[in-house]
Amino acid sequence: MKSFFLAAALLLLLFPLRAQDSLSYQSLIENAKLYHPLSRQIQLLEQTAEAELRKARGGLDPKLMAKWDQKQFKSKEYYDIFESYLQLPSIWGINLQAGYRLAEGYYLNPADQLPAAGQAFLGVEVPILNGLIQNERRNAIRQAKLLQSQNQAEQLAQINQLLYDISADYWGWSYKQACLAVYEENREIQATQLSQLRDRFLQGDIAAIDTLKGFIQWQDAGLKQLEARLASEQAALKVERHLWGEELEEKSLPLGSLAQSILALPLTPLDSSDLEGLLARLEQQPELQSYAFQQQGLELEERLKANKLLPKIKLKYNFLAGESLQFGQGSPLEYYKLGVQLEHPILMRSARGDLALNRLKQQKLDFKYRFKQRDLQTKLKSYFMALQQAVEQAQLADELVENYRRLVVAEREKFMLGESDIFIVNTRQQQYVEAQLKALKLRYNYIKSRIAWQWASNW
Repeated sequence: MKSFFLAAALLLLLFPLRAQDSLSYQSLIENAKLYHPLSRQIQLLEQTAEAELRKARGGLDPKLMAKWDQKQFKSKEYYDIFESYLQLPSIWGINLQAGYRLAEGYYLNPADQLPAAGQAFLGVEVPILNGLIQNERRNAIRQAKLLQSQNQAEQLAQINQLLYDISADYWGWSYKQACLAVYEENREIQATQLSQLRDRFLQGDIAAIDTLKGFIQWQDAGLKQLEARLASEQAALKVERHLWGEELEEKSLPLGSLAQSILALPLTPLDSSDLEGLLARLEQQPELQSYAFQQQGLELEERLKANKLLPKIKLKYNFLAGESLQFGQGSPLEYYKLGVQLEHPILMRSARGDLALNRLKQQKLDFKYRFKQRDLQTKLKSYFMALQQAVEQAQLADELVENYRRLVVAEREKFMLGESDIFIVNTRQQQYVEAQLKALKLRYNYIKSRIAWQWASNW
């Protein structure tokens, strides 16, 4: 999870903290890192890979086996055969054995006749073609090790997505809070204006219709304020779903908590070298790495499946002990048991079909990889252009807001001097509110582009 914290740290550099008495972005990320169910689920990927590797290595575990057969019929002991041995598998498909046999009985098969004390043996089983270099044991271990690397890439990709969702929800909440503040300010301005209109009506300076216009504007401002408050509360719920406790209990947003204001965030453009650098190391992107590891896994399977086209030939050789259970009394060419086993399907349809399916999977995965690579290239370029443009638009929008503010102030002064109409004042105020909302929207677009850029570039 080091990459999780590093990713959060990068965003904190982009979006510095201000308030300490509210739910900051840093607090939300730290809580998610420790307690979020998806974060904990992501951590299981590493444990899963370790368990798979342990399971694969189990194919090389020594095996201790024993077998006992006895037959009694009409008070006669036909045979009594006991055999035990230790088998040591190897990664190359070769099996080593060391064991002991004891056999006695009146009707014992002559081939099973052994010295009275029994007989020890040392054996080896070697696959000659199919299964020697490429075999199930070796392939399982290789696949398990590859799964560790693949899961690391998948872990980073999932962390990446979780950070993206949390960031989008948090700054979306901040945006809605900022919009609510604009509507609340407008509501207060309309209330003050309505009070001034009533005073001027009582003084006989304006007609009653002007107070009605002011009252309508105050009502409209109240309606928009309620809509903005609902949107802000709904956005807060999206953030709240990321708050969890140590025991996976659901946590609520602290009372009076406020999101960090998007107005305090710096508008930082990118350099063209940033885009060129990311495009140059695009293959390090977690999703592309995951595809690459899957491709390597299929290539390992292809080698194994191609090896299965060869005949299965197993050579078995046991060096037998002498009368006193000691080795060396006879040469390996005198005391031995030798066997050869051959198995080979005539048409090989199953093995050839299995190999063909594997190669089709590789082609399918290669198509996915190439499209994903092109898709990420396009997204990076799109996010880069959107971010650059968002910086310029947001800066212009801030200047526009200031100019509309000055225009509103001037129009109100003219109205107080009797040189303007309430309709013009309301129009200027509405333009000022719309300019503020437009500026906030453009800042939010910048933040979304920045988050998307970080997501596409591995955080």
